[in-house]
Amino acid sequence: MCKIKTLLILNIFLISLNVFAQSDIELDDFTLAQTAQAEIDLQSYELVKEELLSGSFSDSSLSVNIDKNLLIKVLGASAAAIVFFQNDQEIMDFVQDNQNDVTHVVSNIGEALAHPEYIAVGSYLLGVVLKDGKIKTMSMVMAKTAVISGLITQAIKMSVGRERPNQHHGPYEFHGASYPNEHVSFPSGHTTSAFAMATVIAETYKGESKMIPILAYSAAVVAGWSRVHDEAHWASDVVIGALIGHLTAKYIMRKFDQTDDGTRNRNSSIQIIPIAGFDFMGVNVHITERREVEVLDPYLF
Repeated sequence: MCKIKTLLILNIFLISLNVFAQSDIELDDFTLAQTAQAEIDLQSYELVKEELLSGSFSDSSLSVNIDKNLLIKVLGASAAAIVFFQNDQEIMDFVQDNQNDVTHVVSNIGEALAHPEYIAVGSYLLGVVLKDGKIKTMSMVMAKTAVISGLITQAIKMSVGRERPNQHHGPYEFHGASYPNEHVSFPSGHTTSAFAMATVIAETYKGESKMIPILAYSAAVVAGWSRVHDEAHWASDVVIGALIGHLTAKYIMRKFDQTDDGTRNRNSSIQIIPIAGFDFMGVNVHITERREVEVLDPYLF
């Protein structure tokens, strides 16, 4: 960087020489000054290009970290959503044709599990009674996650305008963006909330018990299935809602995924760093293995 600063100062000095040369020095001297400046400009360009390509400017570039495990989940959920989208009507018909007293009871339970306000408040009160700070913190994270994921889901709903199954016009009726918009099937807000809460619970207790994450995600699946059972959403709405809730919670929970010594386990990831110069552009790709990073504070933002 010192070299670059020195070259920039020399450029400014030579520009001053040019101004002086235009009025007071001979043509040969002026041509010599221009030649010297051109050579230094070329050196500056090559030095900047070398610095960019070597990654020295990576802190000022756009860096995108993609957790490989999350990438697999996103690709899997997207593929499932495409398959479900193509078969939404068949899935809906199957669920409706196989209803009985048991499915109605399970559906009612799933509906109750998709209300984050009740679960977050109930968890906080439980933490107060048990004097458990971990439960109280978890409940606050659940509330914030529910709000953020809910806003994302609502924005998509208003933009897409997909009709609900109970309107009986088929799965491919889209009306586009409008406000207010009564066609808000895609994605499922209840499923978003259910998976957001399940992810927070699973991430909080995954180091203590294997059953808690299984139970949490199972409850979220029941909540999503109940939306199809009740003809409130298509299956593809449920899959995308689950993905939004899960990814939002994972993002917020990153600062809480830490060990007792103040470090956080970070999974192996892919770092993509775009770089650009005067007449070139490219991408640096770094694959990092699982490591521990220091957590500066335990707060969300």
